[in-house]
Amino acid sequence: MSNVEKISPPTKSVAPAKTAKGKKAKGAKKVQAKQAPAKAALPKTRPALYPDSAKLVAITKENPGRPGTFSHKVFAAIQKAKTVGACLEAVNDPRARKYLYWFVARGHAQIGG
Repeated sequence: MSNVEKISPPTKSVAPAKTAKGKKAKGAKKVQAKQAPAKAALPKTRPALYPDSAKLVAITKENPGRPGTFSHKVFAAIQKAKTVGACLEAVNDPRARKYLYWFVARGHAQIGG
C-alpha cells in the first residue's frame, strides 16, 4: 500500500439545498419572487390612418380580386363608394379597413385624391 494521505476538499458554508425529492431542506428560507409592475392595457385595434370622411377613388377599372373572395367584395365597395366610411359601411366587416389600405398601397385606389 502506498503512503498517500487522502486530502478532503475545503468546506464552505452553503445555503440549505433541495433534497432529492424536490422538497426544500429543513431550515431553508422562502424567497419571494419579485412581481413585475402592471402593464397598461393595449388597444385592441390600431388607429385608423385616414378618417372615414376622406375621399376615396378607385384607380384600377378592373377588380384585381378573384371573384367570390372577400378581396373582390371590398374592391367592389371601393368602386361604388365616395368616402372611406361609405366603403367600410358597405362591406360591414372589421377586416375591410386592412384590405382597403392594401389596395391603396398597391396603387389600385387612392385616398384623399
